[in-house]
Amino acid sequence: MNQKIKKQFEAGTEVITTCTATSGNPPADLLWTIGDKDITHFSENTTTETGDDTRLHNTESRLMYAFNASDDQQYLKCESFQHDSLTSRSSLVLMNVQHVPVIQAIVVDSWEGNTVVVECLATANPDDVIYSWESDHGQTGNTGTSNKWELIDDDDDDEVTVTCNARNSIDSTSLTEIVKKPYIPTVPIPTENLYTSKKK
Repeated sequence: MNQKIKKQFEAGTEVITTCTATSGNPPADLLWTIGDKDITHFSENTTTETGDDTRLHNTESRLMYAFNASDDQQYLKCESFQHDSLTSRSSLVLMNVQHVPVIQAIVVDSWEGNTVVVECLATANPDDVIYSWESDHGQTGNTGTSNKWELIDDDDDDEVTVTCNARNSIDSTSLTEIVKKPYIPTVPIPTENLYTSKKK
């Protein structure tokens, strides 16, 4: 049976976690994963005999790992594995990893004339993110919890350099990107006799 619990940590903090498999014969292998990522190499295993019965063994694995933003809301899993019977038991821990905002991109939400609305795509934990902005033309803005900002393309050259600053209760981060006006390509409508073939 899988056991599921939830733990909260701050990103970058090394956490020591132990997992134990008891009374195994042969001794169990203990494997660690976070989401789809194998992190067993961050652990150390020790095996001891169970009391007076030398046939049975306890295995303890000690994981030393610093969780990061990509681990947030992922399950930390410790799985014991018996080679001969191919049976396993596992324990799942949902990781609530608090981290500064991670900005993936700044994208154009709309571009009408020289009025531009950009959107800052970010994730954070906690998600109490406050946004502020700058452009290469000296424009600035504070949009509070909204991740969208309206600005003007002053020189009407269909591109502008924008900086998004995202701050939560942990810390702040920023990203600067050049955004360009999107254009929908014009595709001619094929005429009925555009392609013809001759029958022999």
